[in-house]
Amino acid sequence: MNFQKLRFLFFSVVFILSINAAIAQMKFDKAPDGYFRIKSVQAGESSLKGEWDQPGRNNQFKQGDNLGLWSRESTNDQFYRFIPAGDGWYNIVSANKGYVDVAGGKNGDGVNVQMWSPNGTVSQKFRFVHLGEGRWKIFTYWGRVLCTPRNFEDGSNVHTWADHNGPWMEWYIINPQNRKYIPPATQITGVVKTYSIDSKSGTRRTQRVDSYSIDVWYFNPKDPKNQYVKGETIETDNTGKFILPEKYSAEQTLMLLANHPDRETVQTLIYPSRGDRTVEIASESYDAENYILLDTRYRGKKYYYEENGVFYFKNGIITRRDDFFFTDINKRTPSVNALIKELGGNGKVSTDAEMVTRVNSVWSFLKKNVKPSMGTKDPKVTEAMEFLFRNAYNNPAQAGGLKSVKRWPTIEEYADTYAKYGFIPLGNCTSHSQGAATLLYAAGLPADKFFISKFNYDMSWIVEHWVIAVNINNRWYSIDPQAAGVNLGTTPETFAVNPYFTNENTSYDFTKCFEAVLLPGSAITKVPYCGDPAKVRALIAEKNKPEFFIKNKKFTYSAGGMVYSSKGTAVVKKINGNSVDVEISSVGMVEGPKGMVKRSSKFIRTITFKNGIYTSGAADDYLYSGKVDKTGTVLDMSGEQDGFTLTVKK
Repeated sequence: MNFQKLRFLFFSVVFILSINAAIAQMKFDKAPDGYFRIKSVQAGESSLKGEWDQPGRNNQFKQGDNLGLWSRESTNDQFYRFIPAGDGWYNIVSANKGYVDVAGGKNGDGVNVQMWSPNGTVSQKFRFVHLGEGRWKIFTYWGRVLCTPRNFEDGSNVHTWADHNGPWMEWYIINPQNRKYIPPATQITGVVKTYSIDSKSGTRRTQRVDSYSIDVWYFNPKDPKNQYVKGETIETDNTGKFILPEKYSAEQTLMLLANHPDRETVQTLIYPSRGDRTVEIASESYDAENYILLDTRYRGKKYYYEENGVFYFKNGIITRRDDFFFTDINKRTPSVNALIKELGGNGKVSTDAEMVTRVNSVWSFLKKNVKPSMGTKDPKVTEAMEFLFRNAYNNPAQAGGLKSVKRWPTIEEYADTYAKYGFIPLGNCTSHSQGAATLLYAAGLPADKFFISKFNYDMSWIVEHWVIAVNINNRWYSIDPQAAGVNLGTTPETFAVNPYFTNENTSYDFTKCFEAVLLPGSAITKVPYCGDPAKVRALIAEKNKPEFFIKNKKFTYSAGGMVYSSKGTAVVKKINGNSVDVEISSVGMVEGPKGMVKRSSKFIRTITFKNGIYTSGAADDYLYSGKVDKTGTVLDMSGEQDGFTLTVKK
């Protein structure tokens, strides 16, 4: 080896070592998880130009395809994810399965960037630095950055260059779902904002309460028996603010449950791996007499209210999707008419007794003529299912796996399947409920008297259990088509009183659904409570007993604000339900024309207890609210500018 070659080799090694030393000293950021768009910062935030793109509209990458820039499209070659490759390095992989690759493994200015098969070389390893405001630099293994030739127009190239400052060297990483610009993985911060709702005016006012407890739930795909895991409980400060630990920053989905003993539990989903780093939760309380907080099995406390003898879920979801769930439900053919005859006819149902008879007739049909198709090994059942869904699948020719549907089967398709096979195949709870609802409607049940009901049966935020809700004697009942063998009762008085449907303490609480899927023509506008309303009324009466004043009758009184203070005594004069009249005798210092003066007064203050909170006054005028302290001897009532305290006399 001659001197010149040796000299060149020596300086090359020194140069590479210098680059690696410089890279080692740099602080790199974690890349986000998921598929993202990548756009040149030159294009600006609002422009649709300057996004990473491969030639053509490729659903499958081609070896050696150039990586360039193009205006936004919806094809796979414009979506990329970052796969950890060890030691903080990442492979950048497109949705069409191509790996971003520095051509020829070369280190230099102007080296092209292309798409290639995975090869495990350093030419496919990259690191990320977040510059702030959603702007990133992407570094090659040799410390150069991916950049543009100072141009972001369609067809501009992506190549490598020595690191320096300029928007042509910077990239936005964009969440395709919400178009947010992604920051690096950091702590997640949040706030629970608290509001009170006036029952008469509907006015929403900001309210301060003590801290909330935030239950953090995450998804654990490695444990099929316990996929939804409670990580921990985080306490907010007294302004509602909280910070989640860094360990949650890489989770795909988190469900946060904000709990407070005297307010509704609020749940929200956030997606840390997509870049969600802040969350705001709104918690509301209602002062109306007909509102009550009920405990649910998996979502904490929820508000229900009574109207015309029926309790309704305050934040219930009403769904009308006739085109998806009940296509052509009024169509009549010979096979449909024959099926309806077996269901008990479709004559007009006008009384509760007729409702019970017709529901029992359909339930009897389901018990005798439905075969479960979910996980079946019976080829005849599989054949019948394929026939039933032959026109409903998006891709009938798909081989293997679950097939997606463009709609659920029609009454005609159910009738034709029954006529051909002598049974109807039904799969999961959704299939059973949609099928049962279609048959109940065909059998003449009024659309206003039943709906498909959804409720949570575990902590999952992805799936729920579907059943049928039926109104008998102005009371709603939940009945499960998958349990068609359970006795429903043959009269309005005995209908669905089986503990299977009425027990609220098992994993299946049929009484508290959160969503109603309506039948065509239904006038239902609210999601009802599907249990015994008498139980709720008893709970209301018990929860709203003003125990502080039932147990104690005499108090010391103190009050104060910006321009006055007073002290005295208070005695209970009358208790009526959850309302208490307290007579207050006080002497106070108030502001007069010549300064502070002493003044005596005696007056009646009415205090009401509702859902754990004592209130006095009117929300549209001036409202005091408060709670009894932990000792059970002090009630502290606060208003916007002043307050008063009642302390039990010993």
